[in-house]
Amino acid sequence: MPRIALYAGSFDPVTNGHLDVVRQAAKICDRLVLAVGIHPGKAPVFTPQERLDMLAECCKPVARETGCEIGYFTFDDLVVTADGFIYITETKSQKVTRINSKTGEVAVVDTGITRPNGIALTPDGGTLAVSDSGGDSTWMFRVNPDGTLDGKLPTMPLRLPINYDGEFKFNEPPPYLAASSGDGMAVDKKGRFYVTIALGVQVFDP
Repeated sequence: MPRIALYAGSFDPVTNGHLDVVRQAAKICDRLVLAVGIHPGKAPVFTPQERLDMLAECCKPVARETGCEIGYFTFDDLVVTADGFIYITETKSQKVTRINSKTGEVAVVDTGITRPNGIALTPDGGTLAVSDSGGDSTWMFRVNPDGTLDGKLPTMPLRLPINYDGEFKFNEPPPYLAASSGDGMAVDKKGRFYVTIALGVQVFDP
């Protein structure tokens, strides 16, 4: 069975420290996946593609010297299951992608969320949650033993900021923005979700 390692970072820019970690990792694995993190709310020095290109160029000698296969991709957030499946959100592409750390297989497992961002697993690994920074919900999926997802539902509504440029009418709720800016999230051992949004942190107890 091939040994596959994952190294995630912003790589903005690629530094000698990054390359040292790559060199050490390449000596002990057969395939090394370098994941370039993207945050929609931050302004990086280099674009995602420029960072991918820099990594590919800088890591060519390492791949030749060690014989390690090095792959590259971008992501917003990620989570890893006990079975070795890596799920990443790709906000700009509006998709959730699964990487099989044992085989290196990459597959899109969901599309359609406006801006998939934060991602988290319940303690038992049976439920995956994805926050929508461009909408008003956190979506939940059932995680099957083979890594596929189903049962998609918008189960956790996210609070929306008031739209102060909108029209305020007497005796009616204020106008709201369409996007919650749902971002990173975490889950505690009791299965409660903590989701960051524009207004703060929302806590959900399923």
